[in-house]
Amino acid sequence: MISTRRLSAILGWLLVFLALAALAPLPPVLDLDRAAALLLAPLGRRWVWLQGVWIAGGVLLTGLAVAGLGLRRRPPWGLWAGFLAGSLVEVALKHLLVLPRPHPLPAPAPWPALIAATNLDAVTAAAWLHHWLPQAGPVRHLLAGSFPSGHLFRLSYVTGAAAGPRRRTLLWGVAATAALAVTATGGHWIWDAAGGYALARFCLSLAGQASVSRKASAPR
Repeated sequence: MISTRRLSAILGWLLVFLALAALAPLPPVLDLDRAAALLLAPLGRRWVWLQGVWIAGGVLLTGLAVAGLGLRRRPPWGLWAGFLAGSLVEVALKHLLVLPRPHPLPAPAPWPALIAATNLDAVTAAAWLHHWLPQAGPVRHLLAGSFPSGHLFRLSYVTGAAAGPRRRTLLWGVAATAALAVTATGGHWIWDAAGGYALARFCLSLAGQASVSRKASAPR
């Protein structure tokens, strides 16, 4: 049975995420995004190491991290399902909202090669889907939108799963640093970062409840 506290966390973060998604296309939010981008862009040019967020939050490293964390838990299905569900929501919303991305800052070598090696971009994803499902039609637009930030979602999800509910300060610190990085380097708007964090918190709450439910129903 789900506790009141856990239910409140699930519904609370769901409402926060839905509110962020609903507000994302509005002019005041777009103005806020542009103002934050202009404010943080000098940091992106000065601190090249901020490009590391695109590696740390890429599909490859976060996917391996979630797989490893799941193997250390019994049962692992809740953690894996939460990550998969969040990833599907990310792709679906990017497709539905189709909000334009900012212009990313050029990254010096070897950052572009490292980023490409640890991420799945829209062109590659479309090529894979066309290979396995030739009848699928044009799909490049599925990852063309900006909201929410998948890198913020994945980094926050992995950090929250590894740190646990008692060390939320670590999660907040990682998420804040990642939000600064994706905005300063021009890969996402600040509102996208907030959406990715809220999505991660919602999926972490769901994953925690799924694990509790599986343990309660397991034969003793």
